[in-house]
Amino acid sequence: MHYLGHWIRDLEEYSPDAKKILVGNKKDLECQISSETIELFKNANDCSHSVHVSAKTGEGIQDTFNAIAHMLVEQVREKSPTGSTLELESAPERKNGCCS
Repeated sequence: MHYLGHWIRDLEEYSPDAKKILVGNKKDLECQISSETIELFKNANDCSHSVHVSAKTGEGIQDTFNAIAHMLVEQVREKSPTGSTLELESAPERKNGCCS
C-alpha cells in the first residue's frame, strides 16, 4: 500500500473526477493487510468499492468488472435526463478467426 498514496495523488491531480475502486491482488494468499486498514484507506481516498482478486485463480475478477460496469451505468443515469435509456450497440458478428 506504500505507493497507493502517490498514485491516488497523481490520479486526483490529472483526473479529479475519476471514479476509484481499490483492488487488492493475491486473494489466494494470506492477507497481509487488515480489513480495517483497507476500509480506512478506501474511505480516506473516496474509493467507491474495494475488491480482492486473485490473478492466479481468477477469483474476484468478474466482481471487479461488474462493479466498474455498475459505476458507469450509475454515472450515465445521473447525467441523463429522466426516462432516458442507455443504448448499447451489439458487436459486429465475427467471421472465421479472432481478427477477421
